[in-house]
Amino acid sequence: MGRNAEKRRPGRPAKKAVPTEPARVLLYGADPDSAYGGRVLALLEELSLPVIAVDDTALPLPVGELLERPAGNTPPPYGGSPENALLLMAGLDGRQQSLLLSGLRRRGVPLANKAVLTETNRDWTLAALCEALTQESRTMALYSELLALLKQAEPLPALAGKTAEVKALMELPEVLPETLQRSREELQSAFLTVSGLSPLTGSLTITPTQLRDGHFRLSAAYRGDVPEEMLRFVWDNGKPGPVIGGVPGEALAGMHVTLSSPQHWGSLSAVLRVPERPAVSCAEEPGGILLRWEPYAEKENRPLPTGFSALITEGDGTVRRCEAGAEETSLFLAGARPEQLRFCAVNLAGRSDLVRI
Repeated sequence: MGRNAEKRRPGRPAKKAVPTEPARVLLYGADPDSAYGGRVLALLEELSLPVIAVDDTALPLPVGELLERPAGNTPPPYGGSPENALLLMAGLDGRQQSLLLSGLRRRGVPLANKAVLTETNRDWTLAALCEALTQESRTMALYSELLALLKQAEPLPALAGKTAEVKALMELPEVLPETLQRSREELQSAFLTVSGLSPLTGSLTITPTQLRDGHFRLSAAYRGDVPEEMLRFVWDNGKPGPVIGGVPGEALAGMHVTLSSPQHWGSLSAVLRVPERPAVSCAEEPGGILLRWEPYAEKENRPLPTGFSALITEGDGTVRRCEAGAEETSLFLAGARPEQLRFCAVNLAGRSDLVRI
């Protein structure tokens, strides 16, 4: 706990950041070809923060050692997704940290794993730091859920003993996520029994429609048993209602909506997602290679691919891009070899993780 600058539990002292470090940022998994990666890199450039970009080959190495690499290298054209990407801040003062974190929120970047370099974590491997931050994200999410549940349960006298028990648990210096999960489930069950509320159930989907000016209209649709007049929609930009317009294409990645009802407990949420990794095969043919992939089926909140991209890394390090249309299921790449290739599907929310051929 305490390793992530934004997720420290209230009341716990922060780890002391490493002093006298030159300002720089270690970036893992932020692919420049993805919507979220491009926004991260653009913000870091705007703030004039040196970037040390790494990929999976850096996972076994200590982060302190990685931060000694020269800054300014181009991130590789493949890597992780927002769920497993990492941004490690080293030597940033309070103002720089504030500008960076607020900029990420303002741009809607779904980058959960953010941390500050400390005397403790500088000796950890990148893999260990990523794992710790993922665990911390889960723990802090459980704390947030428990706090919200306590706010609803405390006014009920019948739950006084249970709420006191939960608050005592949350004051402990270290609590396993499994213990928090069990406590949340028990308090939720007791609250629903006493309050008489039923959980909000059903499904929520987002449909994007491109407008003539190039922007998008997003429509949220609920399928369930709750009457329409009892539904409350709120988008992540704060706008209410089931439909919002004027959304630029670059803002679609990670755009989400939350649905609640004053007569029900809990909420539903939906987010536009990039395509899943394509199921692609490769066959060597005279003069090049032939890629074939399975067509995509429609899935809720995953717009169908608008196209496919093959990235070919040449001997001099340059990357050549070859495109295929939405309806195509094969692509011939002249003069390419399998070990040079990365392949992905692209939709309105961004691109899939690249497949290494």
